[in-house]
Amino acid sequence: MAQTTDKDTLFLNGTLPEGYLSVIDYCRFYYNDFNQATFPHNIVFEKYNPDLALRHKSVTTWVRLNINNTHPKDTLRLVLWTGDIHLDDVFKKEYGVVNQANLQKSFFNNPNPISFSVLPRHTVTYWIRTSLSRHFSDFHPELYTESTFKRLLPQIDFNYSKRYIFIWMVIGLCFFLGIFAFVQYAYGKDLPYGFWASYLLVNSFFFFTELDRSFKLGILTNLKDDKRFLPWAIAVQFLVQITYLLFLNSFLSIEHHSKAIHRFLKGSLVIMLICFVFAVFAITHYDLHLTDYADMLLVFTNLLIAIIVFKTGFSAIPQTRLILIGTCGVLLAATIAVIREVLEIKEANDFWLSPLVSFGCGTIWELAFFSLALSERTRLIRQEHLALQKNYMARLEDELSLRINENELQNKQLEEQRIRQITDMFQQKIAEVEISALRSQMNPHFIFNCLNSIKSYALNNDTEHVSVYLTKFSRLIRLVLENSKSEKITLKNEIETLHLYLEMEKLRFSDKFDFIIQIDPLIEDDFIEIPPLLIQPFVENAIWHGLMQKENHGWVKIIISQPKDKSIRIVVEDDGIGRLKAAALKSKTSTNHKSFGMKITSQRLDIFKQLYNIDATISTHDLTNPTGTRVIIEIPT
Repeated sequence: MAQTTDKDTLFLNGTLPEGYLSVIDYCRFYYNDFNQATFPHNIVFEKYNPDLALRHKSVTTWVRLNINNTHPKDTLRLVLWTGDIHLDDVFKKEYGVVNQANLQKSFFNNPNPISFSVLPRHTVTYWIRTSLSRHFSDFHPELYTESTFKRLLPQIDFNYSKRYIFIWMVIGLCFFLGIFAFVQYAYGKDLPYGFWASYLLVNSFFFFTELDRSFKLGILTNLKDDKRFLPWAIAVQFLVQITYLLFLNSFLSIEHHSKAIHRFLKGSLVIMLICFVFAVFAITHYDLHLTDYADMLLVFTNLLIAIIVFKTGFSAIPQTRLILIGTCGVLLAATIAVIREVLEIKEANDFWLSPLVSFGCGTIWELAFFSLALSERTRLIRQEHLALQKNYMARLEDELSLRINENELQNKQLEEQRIRQITDMFQQKIAEVEISALRSQMNPHFIFNCLNSIKSYALNNDTEHVSVYLTKFSRLIRLVLENSKSEKITLKNEIETLHLYLEMEKLRFSDKFDFIIQIDPLIEDDFIEIPPLLIQPFVENAIWHGLMQKENHGWVKIIISQPKDKSIRIVVEDDGIGRLKAAALKSKTSTNHKSFGMKITSQRLDIFKQLYNIDATISTHDLTNPTGTRVIIEIPT
């Protein structure tokens, strides 16, 4: 049977009747702002009040317990168990002497049990120091008999080992999935996978901080000698929230679907970032007041996330179903963890109700559905790419068909053009043959007229004129034969031939007429080309049908000008009797001569126009004062 006195001492009669006793009411506490490693002397200890711990920034908590064994013979052998609170030092006072007691190590570095004995009719005082004053409501010291605790210890170690292995499993799952997601992001440059990798890696770090705190691994302890554990998990939780919102925004493309939700999300990210900086400041300065405020801010930021999830779920944003299921799962697990903290459920076998285990299960649930969402997104993207590929192939087929039709049409047009070219070439060859035939007709006609003139001189025994005439005739024949080999000759050659012809005709008709050949000095007669013997038939017609029928002396003018670019005008003008009077005389010889020479010239011009696709014109005008005829020939050059 246990009883207490006014001196706060627990009295036991050699044993614990039920093998178990809670001693929280027998403990007295002292909260120190300094890291005092030796037990305090002459200090007044107070009754248990966990709220006092929150009044200090960096608290070392001392717990004092007095135990008196009233049995006259039996030694009291007990084990003190402090639950989830880790103990730094234990001091024992017996027979007026204070010694430091040894802490018993248990499996996986879980909280330390204290084994001690109290001799008959003796009192023992224990001072217990711990630096984990935050959440000191978890401090529930319990006394066990050695036999009872031996039966309980394997179950405690087993539960701690399960929690230890489970949390490491969650850490490994988040870490390796994060590395895999990062590789996918690096390979495909898909931004949602980058934020997903960040979210997984931050989650793995969060569970690692909780593992280090829960099992006192000493990895994230302060760099000072006091080895106090810092609540880094609070700051890391803000990072978890930030990376979650970044992933949610990128995965669902919230900016493109809802500007209002996106603005609210950006504001929430700014608030969470400020809270993260605040939490880091509070933790690194060991300020428990600010740390608790940061912890309370987590409730506010979680509310912001809940609002965003709620708004997203009731919006028209696609692919939200799996994301919402995963988020609701982790929120449910977090709620269970909070309820467990509030209700202070402390049973040794509550593995699944452990806050860290509950949250780990919620995280696994979330990872599963988020992975399904990413797989669904990948499947939809693949289907979209296949649809785009099909559309692209269809467009390519349409374009190919159109190109084939265009090529066929183009080939048809080319074939038609080739046929036209062949036809044009054939017609051009025919025209060339025709003009060559006309030249062959023109040359004998001209030579025949010249020979008639020579014959006339010979009959008249005019040897001097015959000699001069033959000289000019030979030169003229040479030029005519040379020019007859070409389709076109220069204007200079044509004028030279025409000049020789006019001199011969003048000699033949005993200087009965004069001639003038006038050329515009701006005309480059070396470069302008016309058909050979083009002007001569008109000059011959003017002499034979105009001047020869005239009683008086006459004249003939050949005026060559260039009224516009790429065109020359040739005017053959005489002061003969005119076309009307010549027709009235009905000279048979002249008529036949005219008909033959003019006909050949007209035909040559028509073929010339067809052959070179030019618009050459001939116009004849009667002159009245004095009488005569004017022939105008316009030829494009």
